[in-house]
Amino acid sequence: MATIMIVDDDVEIRKILVAVLERCGHVILEAADGRIALELYRCHDIDIVITDLIMPEYDGIEMIIALQQLTPDVKIIAMSGGGFNETDEYLKSANALGALQTFSKPFNIDDIVDAVAQFC
Repeated sequence: MATIMIVDDDVEIRKILVAVLERCGHVILEAADGRIALELYRCHDIDIVITDLIMPEYDGIEMIIALQQLTPDVKIIAMSGGGFNETDEYLKSANALGALQTFSKPFNIDDIVDAVAQFC
């Protein structure tokens, strides 16, 4: 199974993703923002990053750019929502930067599980 890092400032989203993906047999690391995620990424062998895009401190777009500087072929699944009008633009940007899959929140958890299975 894969080692997956979930990056989201929303604790409830992280809890849901952790519970479901651990039941699928994956090892999960969590980060509340992009800075913490980069520190974890440097210290662990991570197969897939699932990240929110709109976060305080260091957002998902900044983090994607930094991760790709460290590992150009990093596997990223991006998600965004929260009622922001710019959600589609953030998702398009993540896709243009190399995210393998993007999801609008609220998402169907089965779609995330399927995407992880596809990219493992």
